[in-house]
Amino acid sequence: MGTTIVITPNVINTINALPVEERLAITAALASELILGKESASSLTPAQAMIFSMIKDYVCRDTERCINGISIMRNARNCNSRRAL
Repeated sequence: MGTTIVITPNVINTINALPVEERLAITAALASELILGKESASSLTPAQAMIFSMIKDYVCRDTERCINGISIMRNARNCNSRRAL
């Protein structure tokens, strides 16, 4: 698998703060979409869909930040190793 998904403590805390019914529905929709690649937000209530969208944005933003951070660190290491030559 070549797909990276970052789930930060902020995302986990946000999900855990939800009522049980919303937590289960949103977690299932996130897993379905982000892991399995299947759209399932249509099965959510309007309120759940709004929360799902917000949490999905958090995951996508945090994943992008992590990937960019890793790229920056790799580039810095490459530059440092070239200097040593």
